[in-house]
Amino acid sequence: MKIILVQTISEILKVFLFALIILTLLITIVLMISATMKEDVLIAHVIMMAPFIMVDASRISIPMALLMAATISFAKMSGNNEIIALKSLGIAPWRLIWPVLVLGFLCSLVSVWLNDWAVTWGRANMARVAYGAVEDIIFSELRSEHIYTFEDGGGFTIMADGVNDRTLLGVTITVPNESMTITAQEANLRVDLEKSELQVLMRHLKVEGGDTSYEATDDSYAIPLSQFGLAREDTTRPSNMGMKDIPTDIDKQRDIIAVGRRTQAAQFAFASVLGDRDPIVDRQWTRKSREINDAVTRLERLRAEPPRRWANGFCCLFFVWIGAPLAIWMKKSDVFTSFFACFIPILILYYPIMMLGFDAAKNGTMPVEVVWVANLCLGLVGIWFWRHIHRF
Repeated sequence: MKIILVQTISEILKVFLFALIILTLLITIVLMISATMKEDVLIAHVIMMAPFIMVDASRISIPMALLMAATISFAKMSGNNEIIALKSLGIAPWRLIWPVLVLGFLCSLVSVWLNDWAVTWGRANMARVAYGAVEDIIFSELRSEHIYTFEDGGGFTIMADGVNDRTLLGVTITVPNESMTITAQEANLRVDLEKSELQVLMRHLKVEGGDTSYEATDDSYAIPLSQFGLAREDTTRPSNMGMKDIPTDIDKQRDIIAVGRRTQAAQFAFASVLGDRDPIVDRQWTRKSREINDAVTRLERLRAEPPRRWANGFCCLFFVWIGAPLAIWMKKSDVFTSFFACFIPILILYYPIMMLGFDAAKNGTMPVEVVWVANLCLGLVGIWFWRHIHRF
């Protein structure tokens, strides 16, 4: 039995590692192409994003690779009648399957960690690389065309007669919205990630337009990065927060709700004493109600986020739980038939159910535990397959 277990584990690990590498690379390439089209950054910077994109891709590839390893390995054994031979010797199928269940449990823990790490480390660094690419994009455009027009700047342009290394020569900045033109002998660019802006540091400049007209030796002009079509990653969104930061924000939202409701109670008592409706009190009441509703909405989303990440991570275990017995039950030597027989229902049913559950949880219409419903469905179906392969 020890030899059989070692052989089974070896086969599963080989398929799992091969599938994991291939799927991760494929998903990473797709995400890199998507980032190139979405963020409009240079290929060199997309390649710099590759390690961070790979972390995000592994969240998808690990469950799929594990499902493929379980179905392919046990379908091959079942199709070659190895499972029947073992059962004739009195060896129950679960004695072969338990190692892959352990692997699924360990991969689930890794996947939960990756779900958290991808949003706190991966996405933040992807944004940093994208913002850092802004300077190179402008320099590249100015070297070739001598003009760069900002996408969302209302015709805002920056022109340069030449580019010497990282210094712009003969710079002219046109700001149509402010009817202003800035000319400078030299200028440098610097991205300020904290302020999410591009700073143009100019020397020997002249500003004309509107009611403004002056000359200066040194000055700067700030351009929001949003004008480059780069959407700044909102780190305050629950889906972009680390799980260690969520409890603190939950307490903060509860305090906002409690203080807001006490304030409204005082306003109501004050209005009752006056005996008439004060417009000022009405505006305060409306503003406070909006703050409370926003805090309640955010609180529900914060409460739903950690269970969602745990449920997403532990899909690895449930994929193995249903994939291994299904492959044995089908008795197909064509290994990919078993994989797609398991993967297609998961794609069509499992993920929509999980997304519906998360939407219901974050909207507060159902308890946060509803995010586990999709995994529970796989567990119940898996129990049926387990009973069947043990009985027959």
